[in-house]
Amino acid sequence: MNDVGGMYSFQLASEEVERRLGVSWGAAQKTVLDWCESGALRFENVAMGGPNVSYSDLQRCLEAQASHNKIDKPKSLTLRRVDGKQPRIIERLEKMFPDGVPAPGLAPRKALKADLLQLDKSLEPLDEATLKSAIDSYNSRFPN
Repeated sequence: MNDVGGMYSFQLASEEVERRLGVSWGAAQKTVLDWCESGALRFENVAMGGPNVSYSDLQRCLEAQASHNKIDKPKSLTLRRVDGKQPRIIERLEKMFPDGVPAPGLAPRKALKADLLQLDKSLEPLDEATLKSAIDSYNSRFPN
């Protein structure tokens, strides 16, 4: 392809986003679709396999993304964290419980979950398994 106006298949565009931005396959696909929906990426619908997208628009979006230009990050990239929610949960737990999180009877998990969500809305949705993993990881720093 050259940058004079060729088209990339949805799969090739997603692979390029995955490779250049270092995101998962699903996040790459969502990013391409978000850019199409926002008008940043011209596309044409095809019968199978997702839209074909403009090569030059894709390159422009990727370059802008890499240099944090004026193109907004798609939600899939904005919310993505290298290690998910656990580092943010642990950061909050460190402030709330400097000596480790007490047993559930002393610090009920539903109340703790509500407190965490009030402090950091980006943790929503927060399931009990994620909270438990973060608590276990944080508490493993302390001797029994």
